[in-house]
Parts: sequence; structure tokens; C-alpha cells
Amino acid sequence: MKTLDKHTLIYDEECPLCEAYTSQFIKRGLLDKEGRTAYQTMDFDKYPFIDKKLAANKIVLLNTQTGETNYGIDSLLKVLSYRYKFIGTISRFKWVHIFLTLLYQFISYNRKVVAPAAINNKQVCEPSNSITWRVLFIAFNAVLVHVIVTWYFKTFLSQYMHSGIHIPDVVLFVAQIVFQGIVFIALKQTNFYDYAGQLSFTAFLGALLLGLLGVGLVLLSYFGIQIELLATVSYGIVYMFMFYEHWRRVGLYRWSKYLCVSWMIFRLLIYPLVFIY
Repeated sequence: MKTLDKHTLIYDEECPLCEAYTSQFIKRGLLDKEGRTAYQTMDFDKYPFIDKKLAANKIVLLNTQTGETNYGIDSLLKVLSYRYKFIGTISRFKWVHIFLTLLYQFISYNRKVVAPAAINNKQVCEPSNSITWRVLFIAFNAVLVHVIVTWYFKTFLSQYMHSGIHIPDVVLFVAQIVFQGIVFIALKQTNFYDYAGQLSFTAFLGALLLGLLGVGLVLLSYFGIQIELLATVSYGIVYMFMFYEHWRRVGLYRWSKYLCVSWMIFRLLIYPLVFIY
């Protein structure tokens, strides 16, 4: 097997995805055992030619012999194509490379939202703020939440919903961000850029869990099991999960816990507009 030796990936050790795929590169022999170094412990004084700020946004592949550096998707493609030539061939097509670059940036600039971590290191690997990628991330979550929640409500909870009123879930999604934004400002909190991302991703996680429970309910119905009560209970479980996840993420960023209170208040305010009591 071909191993790309004398190269090291400078990765974010607080990013579970980065940790996972770089460890697999070494385990599969694509890189040697010294083939990765955490950004948090990297001695950048030894390699002053590395763009430290860019390295926080895009993983770096460093040739320890020549000093050659690659960033982002080019680093990953170089590692993979060294053994799998077809990957290098495919990625040379302009539109394939553009797509992979955009996908990488979409994930990289939002990775701290997907997997937030308490800051414990002196040398923090924090991606730069990008309004474009954060807005796209929030919009992506909004679309998926709308699709999944709308399906669940129509499939399992339609008998409890107002027949003459229909508020698209994407509207409620945006409304909560606006509502929480007002509270965020009123509480004099800082970094709404990250809070908006955390809020939207929490909603996505809740919708994902709701979708999985919905699939389980459909399977149970095939066996003749009554699922009406289970559908309501499942929604309650998702609500509690989302509250806990929002609470946890607020705690990691040391924002005011009153944001969790306002989160619950907003939910209680909109339910009469959606459900029949």
C-alpha cells in the first residue's frame, strides 16, 4: 500500500469529524504514524510560512521536507489521490473541484456549531466568521426542519392541528431566531453569529430525531400497533431533547440561561396557533 510519508496534516482536535477522518488516514496507512498534528499544540514558530489564520479555516497538509503546504480540500485530495489515483483524476474536473471546495467550506466554517466544545487550549482553532456560510447553514437547517416537521405533523398529528390555519414551519423557524435575537440583545449577550447557528442546528437535531421516531412509528403501524398516543409522546420527547440541547450549548458558550427561558416561552406562545387544545 502506498503511504504518503514525510507529510503531516494540521487538524482541529476539537472537531470530531476532523479527528475521525485524520485518524482513519493513519489507521489505513494513507499517512505514516506521525502524519497528523493538532493545531492546538502545533509549534507554528518552526513553520512561519504557514498561514495560521487560514489553517484555522482549512486543514493544512505540510510536507515536512520541502515546506510545501496545501489547504482545505486540496490537502485531503492529495492524501487520497496518492493511493487512489482515480480520485485525483476525477477531482481535476473543474466543476467537481468547485463542488468539493464549496462543500468543504460549508462544513469547515460551521464545524464549531455542529460539534461545539468548551475552550480549554491556549491556541484556539476557531474558524473565521463568515456571514455567507453561516446564513447558508441556517437556511439549510430551515429547509430540512420544514420538510421533516411538516411530514410528521401531517402524518401523525393532523387531528390536533387547526384546519383553517396553516403556518409553514419555516416561518416559525425564522420567527424563533428573530425572537431569540431580540432577547439576546436585550440580555446584552455577545456573539449572536454563533448563537444563531446553535439555535438553528438545535432545531435541525430535533427535527432529525422527530423524523427517526416517525419512521419507527410507521413501522409499528405495519404490525397493527396503535400509534396515536405514541406519536404525541414522541413529540414530547423531542421537545425535551431540544430544550436540553439548547441548554447545553448555551452553557458551553457561557451565555445567559434566560435564553433557555425565552426559548420555552416562544414555543408555548406559538403552540395555540398550531394545535387545538
